[in-house]
Amino acid sequence: MTAASLTDGADGAMESPMSTIAEPRPFQPLGDYQPPALPTEETLRRLWSRARETLASSDGDDAPFVDRDHLRTAKDDVLDTIVPPPACGPLERELAAALDADEARQARWRKLVVLPPCESGDLIADWAGRHGHRIVHPPLRSDLLARDDPKGSPLDGLDPCGDGVLVFPRLEEWALRHRDGLGHLTRLLDWLTRAERPFVIGCNAWAWAYLRMAADAHMILPAPVAGQAFDDRALRDWFRELTEEDGTADHVFRLTTTGEDIFALAEDGETLECDYLVTLAARSRGIPWVAWNLWRRSLRLGLDDEGEDVKASKGTVEGEDTLWIA
Repeated sequence: MTAASLTDGADGAMESPMSTIAEPRPFQPLGDYQPPALPTEETLRRLWSRARETLASSDGDDAPFVDRDHLRTAKDDVLDTIVPPPACGPLERELAAALDADEARQARWRKLVVLPPCESGDLIADWAGRHGHRIVHPPLRSDLLARDDPKGSPLDGLDPCGDGVLVFPRLEEWALRHRDGLGHLTRLLDWLTRAERPFVIGCNAWAWAYLRMAADAHMILPAPVAGQAFDDRALRDWFRELTEEDGTADHVFRLTTTGEDIFALAEDGETLECDYLVTLAARSRGIPWVAWNLWRRSLRLGLDDEGEDVKASKGTVEGEDTLWIA
């Protein structure tokens, strides 16, 4: 696998709410990143749905558990309580655990962390700020097309043999995809070959795939590492953690189509009873902020603001505070 892997988007026994946060999972070589796969049943369901649409048939037995007309889309203020930002959750802890462990083991260390694209936050810079490391910001975008030896580089006056960890949070912002857009990046790569102090570099997967080809960056920088894909169990732990944090641990999250509790485990206590989170993990390619946004968009509330039960076409959900997954 390569950086491309990061770039491609009846109720069971109920458990008590989570009381502890899931342990951070270790980072791994970028090539080991494995996007979750769609469940076989979901693949077959898609094929059947397309075939049924083509035949324009309807047997009347596919009525949803809850009619969407009986539900309303949750507003942003409600979603910010139920599904609060940041949209990366445990990945922050996993990154911190990976970098902190390596930093403690080595006096001189170099790290290249490749993250999925479209990250709305700044995970590497946030980590550096918490530890008091020096952050080297990229050049101004207006300076990236400077020909020959770029002037006014952030590297000016920066000692490659000095003390302390240097952090370059966004390598992608040192270059442009233009014939004259690699001047600052080339100078940075040359500087890093002479650096004797520890450094951490962050880069998104799209840019890393480009910089490998355009500037042979992989020949100079250390082998990249990445977080593990967020599979169904990781998403379950994370989303349940969010409900515990905001005081909504009593909510039950059910599918509008079948009424299944998406967090319920099967009798073995390991596998999930329904494949919603398996499918969500696959559709998001294991990228947490993609899964988080899809999750938020799917949430629906009952029309009755007084909290009364929502009557379903196949029964009534009683005695619980239900959020529906459309």
